[in-house]
Amino acid sequence: MQVGATLGRRFTLVRAEDFDLPGVERFLANDSRLNRDVTVDIITAPGPSEVKRAASKAALVRDPRLLRIVTSGREHLDDHDVTYVVSERPAGTRLSDVLVERVLDPTTAGAIAGDVARALQVAAASGLHHGHVRAEALTITPRARVVLAGLGVDAELASQTGLDTHHPPRERTDAVDVARLYVSAITGKDSAEVTVDDLPEELSARARGLCTAVIKGSGPHSLDDVTKALVPFSSQDLHGFAAGISGLPWRPDIIAQRAADLAARIAEINAAITIAPQTIITASLLVDWRTAEQTSTTGTIPSLSQELAAPESGEYQPYVDGDITDLYHFEAMAEAQNAEIEPSLWEEVLEGLHHRWPRSERITSSLTRAHERAQRTAPINAGPLWMAISVVAIVIAAMVGFSMISEPFNPDFVQPDPVPAYPPFTFTPDASASIDLDVD
Repeated sequence: MQVGATLGRRFTLVRAEDFDLPGVERFLANDSRLNRDVTVDIITAPGPSEVKRAASKAALVRDPRLLRIVTSGREHLDDHDVTYVVSERPAGTRLSDVLVERVLDPTTAGAIAGDVARALQVAAASGLHHGHVRAEALTITPRARVVLAGLGVDAELASQTGLDTHHPPRERTDAVDVARLYVSAITGKDSAEVTVDDLPEELSARARGLCTAVIKGSGPHSLDDVTKALVPFSSQDLHGFAAGISGLPWRPDIIAQRAADLAARIAEINAAITIAPQTIITASLLVDWRTAEQTSTTGTIPSLSQELAAPESGEYQPYVDGDITDLYHFEAMAEAQNAEIEPSLWEEVLEGLHHRWPRSERITSSLTRAHERAQRTAPINAGPLWMAISVVAIVIAAMVGFSMISEPFNPDFVQPDPVPAYPPFTFTPDASASIDLDVD
């Protein structure tokens, strides 16, 4: 089947996807009728009709924790018959992506396993069973809901491809699968390899009894046994599941592998540090001995074995071309200057403010940044230079200011006041002046 093909006149294949069971080609498709993404499984197993029949039965079971099957059908396309099953695409985190690296705490694992068991009880009431419950079929949505995919269909596929011999599936098959999933989630190991010592100490007595029965192969016998062993559990414990994945502990095998890699790396580094100088010295002695042997008479040079057996004198220094006296002096100056860095003026001011207001976050953060800047190493410490320049500038500014205060201000010219000019109808300062008013 090629990307771009359309099935049922509404489902257009967009992208091929991986699936953990053989006998299926899985595609991301677009439902043109509802304008949403769906999952289309092209059945390539030996008995596609049985798979389609199982999908039709599963579509009749309605529970929000069971992935809804949209439709199933058969179509003649490209000169051959194509059987397909269309299902919804749940948004969230696939449990298998988490358990491949992390270990769940008993509370979270109990909430997942308990919800799955209750969803399967709803299906069992309709006479249907999953038959192949596993982490790859589970998704935890952002709304703290567990969604189980593959009801009835996965068991038929596993049976036709030889992965599962428990066919037709029974309730006990689902109960054992859910209990095994719970044991693997809380231990980080395959349930077949888990021992009683691997179980967490904080397990309740009933949950420990369920895990012990799984380890011994004696149970559980029903889904009710699983739910009773895990109560109390609630889907509310799954809120923020995706955000908390990074804080979950690593699986024991991953921890052991990383520890082994780290130990091997440390041993490799130690070996390189130990062997490299001796290898260089041995090669140098070999060259010197060959040269002396060719240019000297017999008996005047020691044997090579004596040279190699002699103790090393001094520390090996790598060869540097050219005169490095100035470089050594420069490094010595830098080391002496950076050996003890005194606090800056700004740091001392902030230190005093911090003692006065120790609870001020702004002063504390400013003091921290000032201390970091003061402690930075550098070939030349410019702090004293800037301090001297600042002091000189302050002194000059003070001298100029005092000189301006002590000397009176004598302007070069005096602006005369303007001669007052009043209109004839207004009052004038001259008391003798009068205004004649002619009244007709």
